[in-house]
Amino acid sequence: MLFLTMAPAVLVGQDSDPGDVQFAKRVKEWRQIIVELQLLRQEYFLAENFDSSAELRKKYDETKEKGNRKIRELKMAACKAFRDKPRVGAEYHAFLINSLAFDLEQTEDQGIAFEMAKALATLPVSRADVARRVGMSMFINSEFDQAKKFLQQAVNANESGMEEFKLQLRLIPRFKPLWEKELEYRKADSQKKMPRAVFETTKGRFVVELFEDNAPNTVKNFVTLARKGFYNDLDFFYVLPFQFCGTGSPNSTFTGSPGYVLENEGLNPETRRGNFRGTLCAPSRDEGLANIAGSIFMITFMPYSEANTDKYCNFGRVIEGMEVVDALNRSQSAAGEPVEDFKADKILKVTVENLRDHDYKAKIIPLNQ
Repeated sequence: MLFLTMAPAVLVGQDSDPGDVQFAKRVKEWRQIIVELQLLRQEYFLAENFDSSAELRKKYDETKEKGNRKIRELKMAACKAFRDKPRVGAEYHAFLINSLAFDLEQTEDQGIAFEMAKALATLPVSRADVARRVGMSMFINSEFDQAKKFLQQAVNANESGMEEFKLQLRLIPRFKPLWEKELEYRKADSQKKMPRAVFETTKGRFVVELFEDNAPNTVKNFVTLARKGFYNDLDFFYVLPFQFCGTGSPNSTFTGSPGYVLENEGLNPETRRGNFRGTLCAPSRDEGLANIAGSIFMITFMPYSEANTDKYCNFGRVIEGMEVVDALNRSQSAAGEPVEDFKADKILKVTVENLRDHDYKAKIIPLNQ
């Protein structure tokens, strides 16, 4: 494929045609864009002067972006087609299987992957590799009952390389009650005034809701630093596939700090929030776990078991733009190897809003104490 980049998952629109008809339309439109791109590339290389080549490049980029939107519409049309007429072997069924593998494992475009996984789950899945991917997507998105069903099916098929998924099966009974508790928290949060942080990054914009009632001092500190512009121009310096991204460090390592640490509010099991996809968490900074980093935090791409312990303080969650977080450049491969040409994405600016009517001065512990 010539293009596949991050963009919010979209519905197919108000098209009243059946799903299979919509899918056929989108396939035709997408193929036409591919032809247009190929022709533009040829024209670009044959351009006689700089002005004409620059104009062709601009047109190419515009057509490429149009194609990015169209491929996502195509995937959503395939989801609708399969839900309308769940036929194994249909063109849209094969398209969903191939696209799920690519978006789940290669681009980690987990929003659209989840839509495709949910569509495929409407029928029994016969292939172990598809069951594994559907189960993985369900696990990432905290659909733990469905995750257990499909991952167990994949494990029962005795494929090689299933140790990771056996581990996830063992974690599900632990995650389920934490998720049920988290849903209760979220229901209560929806009735309150919750502070928010708007992140502008080199990959786009996302919005975070801050857990002030569960980690008030951690949130106060984050708000204070954001207001000072502390996070502006800092790197997402450590970005691991299927795990988390790390940021908030002035020196782009986990040793960076604003000169102090904070008391670890994650030590209290009564108020500690769980860690799931999109959770912001601050790691502990000492063996005794009493303190957490003063500015460094992580955003998890999926439920992260270690961050459901008192080693971390979970203090917020992404409520808008998770696809932007998914798109951050990875510093390591899925196999744990450093990415040689890694270029860190950056936080450009953090704006806090919806604050409550009190000061946000945090209690800090200077590092020289």
